[in-house]
Amino acid sequence: MKWFIASLGLLSQLAIASEPPELSRFEREISDGEARVRTDSKLPSQAWQKACRSALTLPLRAEVRERLSERVGLSVPGEVSFLRADIEKFNSWNESGWLHCTGESQVSDWSLNIAGLSVRAAWFLVEQGELEQIKPFLKEALSHSYSSADAVALIAKLAPEEQRLGYLDTNLNDSALIMNAAKYAVSSIWFSDGRWQSVIDLTSSCDSVECRQLKLNAEEQKEREDAEKADDLSSYF
Repeated sequence: MKWFIASLGLLSQLAIASEPPELSRFEREISDGEARVRTDSKLPSQAWQKACRSALTLPLRAEVRERLSERVGLSVPGEVSFLRADIEKFNSWNESGWLHCTGESQVSDWSLNIAGLSVRAAWFLVEQGELEQIKPFLKEALSHSYSSADAVALIAKLAPEEQRLGYLDTNLNDSALIMNAAKYAVSSIWFSDGRWQSVIDLTSSCDSVECRQLKLNAEEQKEREDAEKADDLSSYF
């Protein structure tokens, strides 16, 4: 049996695609619908199972990348990946230090996957300072309800400071934000406007270190503001 060995570049991109960081420690291979993974790190069995499931989806991830590349006419950054798929009839077993697994991976919504990858590609390009290529990725992301809020957040982040808040107020459905980076960007703009409760609410669903710190800062500001209002009211009695 010939095994396809995932490159280190692909391993790192899988970790970026909203997967637990420990999955990047696994060596992953796939051949004829069967995947196998192994690592020298001591990790719980749940991490091994997740890694094997992820390995099963490598061909689908590659297809999503190809479809997006065709739509935007550009190469998708190799460090970015995204997949929303179902794995049915999953089965796993241990053999010679490897965890083997089989299963049927299926994508039920290709447009969602393409949009999800597109918005992540746009955010990545901005982080790398490659702004000249983001327009087609943003256009694709804005066209789907799954990714449009994260795209709006990125546009606001890139807008002149005096236009950011107005753009969000007009275009953002904050309940549809998914990416931590997008939630942090929106929360930072709201923080600058003193919308403490909105910042607290949004960062509560964001698990990045930056979001947690911003939430604490907003809570402190809100407590201080509430105390000042209470002091003002007490002067009337």
